[in-house]
Amino acid sequence: MRIDIKSTNFEATAAQLELVKKKVNKLEKFYDHIIDCLVFLTSDGHSAKGNEESVEIKLIVKDFTLFCKESSNSIEQSIDQAVENMTRQLKKYKQKHG
Repeated sequence: MRIDIKSTNFEATAAQLELVKKKVNKLEKFYDHIIDCLVFLTSDGHSAKGNEESVEIKLIVKDFTLFCKESSNSIEQSIDQAVENMTRQLKKYKQKHG
């Protein structure tokens, strides 16, 4: 699986990039026909609601694309939530399509 990570409105640290790779690579144990993974890290900075960090994951599997977006006040927490969401989607996809 190829992983492409893009960050918007901030420069992602090496630790954040490594965390994304580590977490996303674990998705392969739920479904082994993942072709591509695109991860978008976004920081909205200090808005009226506080600091909002979001993570979007676009997973391209055989003949289908899965997508999720999660937001929280830390990029690490958003990564965890997005990977959990994608894990659920992959399990459902695998049940339906094998």
